[in-house]
Amino acid sequence: MAIGPSGRFDYVAEFTSTSFGSDEIVVQARSRVESGHPVLCGHAPRIRFWNDLVVILAADATLAAMKWMSFAVGDVVSLVAKAGDQLWTIRTATGDFGLAIVRQNELVVAIGAVTEVNLGGAIVVSNGLDCLQVSIGGHMTALRSRESVSAAGGESGRYDIYVERTFESGLPGVAECASIIRTGRGKMTNAAMRGAVLLANEHGDTLKGELWNGSYLRS
Repeated sequence: MAIGPSGRFDYVAEFTSTSFGSDEIVVQARSRVESGHPVLCGHAPRIRFWNDLVVILAADATLAAMKWMSFAVGDVVSLVAKAGDQLWTIRTATGDFGLAIVRQNELVVAIGAVTEVNLGGAIVVSNGLDCLQVSIGGHMTALRSRESVSAAGGESGRYDIYVERTFESGLPGVAECASIIRTGRGKMTNAAMRGAVLLANEHGDTLKGELWNGSYLRS
């Protein structure tokens, strides 16, 4: 069964010069969902990147099912994010997470359910038959589960792509889980791949976090 609106979220935020602390990154997010509908952590949460986790903290109980929740993505955000970048993160109806960082309308990194997040102006991703189809500047690449490639897209540059899991049909099914990152230092590519592996294990209707009655959820 698909997860209802109160168990999902679709947030966007901007990294600022004050976002970056010594051991954490914190941004103020807003929901892209129509404001009258409840979402998992409300419509104006803070998002904290700390110790391999994304921690989403609701501002208050208004239209928020949980006080806070978390999921693991590794350290890729701390390695690539800069002030002025945009963050997009989502939890889908299948219970899968996606995250992307975009800089001046160009993708820096995307991990998880990459078909569900903003990838900038030059990259289009879709699910094919047992594969993930990635178009970079009009240059198409198709990958199956556990495949990786460094793909060039003309003026759009080169990106390292890894598919941990392709889309699985069903009711509600399982979203793809992949990483796409601009080619650079190997450390960053490895961090993005690790993020995809971690997010692949976060699938499902179970969550980690705290409800407003003080009880904790641990998947």
